Formats: sequence, C-alpha cells, structure tokens
Amino acid sequence: MESLLNDIEILSLLYRYIVQQTSLQTLVSGRVLYDDTRSLNATTEDILLVYNSGSITDFQRNYVYVRVYVNDIEAGQGVKVKDVARCGSIASECVKVFSEVVGDEFKFSLDEPPNSSYKTETGQHVIVCKLLFENNY
Repeated sequence: MESLLNDIEILSLLYRYIVQQTSLQTLVSGRVLYDDTRSLNATTEDILLVYNSGSITDFQRNYVYVRVYVNDIEAGQGVKVKDVARCGSIASECVKVFSEVVGDEFKFSLDEPPNSSYKTETGQHVIVCKLLFENNY
C-alpha cells in the first residue's frame, strides 16, 4: 500500500483479512454485508461492516464498526428476550478475532470492548465492535 485508502478499500481489507480468514463468518448463520446493505426487515444473523470516520497525520487512522446481529429467543407467551449465551459467545469470538490484526502496512485493533444493544426495528440484539484501522501509507 502506497497511498491513502478510501472507505471501500478499508472495508475490503477488513473482510479479506479478518472476517474471511477467521471463524467469525462461520459462527454466524447469515451473510457479511457492507454499510447500509442489510434489509430493514432482516431476521437473520448477519455481520455488517461499517466505515465511520478518519484522520490523517503521519499515518492514516480510521474507525470501522463490525456489527453482528443476533436473534432474540422466545421467553414464553410471545415475549422475546436477549439470547445472552449466544451474544456472549459471539462477543468472545470478536475479542479473539479483533484484538489485533497486522498486515504488511496496516493494522486493525479493537478500540473498545464489544457491547450489545437492542434494535427495535429488527427485534434483534446487535453486538458492536469498534475497530481502529491504521495505515502506514
């Protein structure tokens, strides 16, 4: 890499070097998608790769998010609740996968611990991993 990378190039690196070469993709039953390409009414476990922001100093620094959607489980009488065990196992795998990945001229690392929240629009919980991308362009 000899220059600054754009959002698509960074997300492609994230997919190629982390998601595709680890157990995370096989752990989740759905697909790997980019930014806003996930259907609004999706009910599958999907991994969403999202570019956020960046800065340029002596090297390029950008933030990207990996969001893993997890189905809630039936608690009885039509009530669904967070699948704590499933969210926990996926979050643990995210820590293993995203702790630090170093390529020839770039690095991805966890910027903060994974966290989960409820998404009312899908009726699912989402595990969010904030990653820092650094490129020694």
